[in-house]
Amino acid sequence: MSRRFALLGILTATVAAYLPSMTGELQFDDARSITDNLAIKSLDRFFQFGFFSRLAGGRPLTELTFALDYAAGGLDVRWFHATNVALHLGAVLLVYLLSLVTLERAGAGRRPWAALAVAGIFSLHPLQSQAVSYVVQRAEVLASLCYVGALLLLLRADDEVRPARAAALYAAGAALFLLGLGAKPIVATLPAAFLLHRLALARPDAGRKPWWRTAALAAPLLAASAALAARTIGGLGPDRSDAGFHLASVTPREYLLTQLRVLVRYLQLSLWPAGQNLDYQLQKSTRLGATELASGALLLALAGAGLAAWAWARRRPANPDAPAARLFALGAGWFFLVLAPSSSLVPLADLIEEHRMYLALWGLLLATLALALAAGRRLPERARGPAGALAAALALSALGVALHARNEVWSSRVALWSDVVAKSPDKARAHMNLGHSLYQAGELEGAVAEYRQAMLLDTDATVAWDDILRNLAAALVGLGRGAEAIPFLEMGLANHPNNDELLANLAICQLETQDVAGAERSARRALEVNPHQGSAHNTMGEVLYRKREYVEALREFRVGLALDPDNAARRYNVALTLEHLGNALEACDAWRFCLGNPRPAQERTLITERMARLGCAP
Repeated sequence: MSRRFALLGILTATVAAYLPSMTGELQFDDARSITDNLAIKSLDRFFQFGFFSRLAGGRPLTELTFALDYAAGGLDVRWFHATNVALHLGAVLLVYLLSLVTLERAGAGRRPWAALAVAGIFSLHPLQSQAVSYVVQRAEVLASLCYVGALLLLLRADDEVRPARAAALYAAGAALFLLGLGAKPIVATLPAAFLLHRLALARPDAGRKPWWRTAALAAPLLAASAALAARTIGGLGPDRSDAGFHLASVTPREYLLTQLRVLVRYLQLSLWPAGQNLDYQLQKSTRLGATELASGALLLALAGAGLAAWAWARRRPANPDAPAARLFALGAGWFFLVLAPSSSLVPLADLIEEHRMYLALWGLLLATLALALAAGRRLPERARGPAGALAAALALSALGVALHARNEVWSSRVALWSDVVAKSPDKARAHMNLGHSLYQAGELEGAVAEYRQAMLLDTDATVAWDDILRNLAAALVGLGRGAEAIPFLEMGLANHPNNDELLANLAICQLETQDVAGAERSARRALEVNPHQGSAHNTMGEVLYRKREYVEALREFRVGLALDPDNAARRYNVALTLEHLGNALEACDAWRFCLGNPRPAQERTLITERMARLGCAP
């Protein structure tokens, strides 16, 4: 019972440590995957497309969870964060079970307190915060949950002597594996992890089933992983800017060399997560220099130590230290295997991301536990329990405090990107996103300053020049300086005349400067390029509204609103136009909807007055 209370305490402490981020705003890639993703804003629309047909290059299971959160609470961030934390707690419980099973299979006996310590550190380590507090990185947590769950089922199926039960366990594991592929492709390494677990922990005295049985269980899953990998890599064409062999920012050779340094950085962060950063300012490695050689030597030493420990345990299976050696071998191999998809030859535009360490951390914790068990055996027997408990308590306490502090950074966009700028001061994307965060917080002067800084640093190619110009123009418009914004947009259009976002923003600026005819031309041009450009539809509506063509204006506003149902400005325009058309009933419904969403106090007062004049019921 005491272990259950301890586990409950760890889970409770984890929730407490993540409280600062529970109301944190949606960040960075959350816009593309959630805020602007129409596919998740209607379950009917989501299920129009096949689940498994979207596996290659997609994450349908992750998107489904976003859709369910949206159905429950719209864009209320608390739903999204609560789901992330709940999935993390589920992963922690499965890691606890996997640690128990692993200790037993290694020959270390049933050690629930050791497994609990591993699960606790996995749960409270600040390195996990990016995967949990950054909503879009739910993909990492969800995939890991499926990964560990499927592995446990496959291990049970491998041990089961009753054919029918073994088949049922295997089918459940295979189904969870396929679901996991729909969360994130990292699950493709699961069949190899299953074989690694079996190989690393094999004991001549354990009476395990023959290797052919394990290989037969793994073979179909390996085939599925290989097929998905081939399809995914084949889809990484020249049009992809985030991954693939065609990336202009980094070649496969440069990426592989850089990953030597990245893996060492992951090891450092695992030991103690000092200097955590959402967006590292990391230069790629163009040659095998001293730093790369030293990093490679350290990684080879870790891999070599794992192989040596495995070989030693095979030769001396009865030695009291053999279980620890097996655990160390598995832990080291797990670290390299889980990180293989993101830290090998296939280039990713982002050279380093902390969330990639989420599941790989378990391997390092297992290797550390192995060293602790070997060291503890040298202590007097009566001192082993207290020493282990003290070490675990100190580690968990320190990590819990550090995790809470790290999550303070995730409490708002401005806090997060201010932290990034402090740690990556010469990275354009850091200043760009701090500018965007300040813009959304209403601090427009600060936003303009950050966008201008991003323009000066644009040579690092981490952001698109057109995006900087578009955002700078938007901030200037917000300051009432639309005329000053127009040259920046025209600068971008000179290079990319068919950029619908630049055209849509130019239309807004022209409307701001009373150039109604110019705004209409730019908006129409944007819609010719992209008929689904919601901002251009809204601007066309405003043009028609000013021309007193209210029926046509309402049609444009409604099209724009359908493309983004959460856009407050478009919903306001719909309500205003309905009122002018004399449709009081629908106007009242629209105004009530506007009041049901966060709005500035002055605007809420204006809406309330309009509702009173229309005689709207409360």
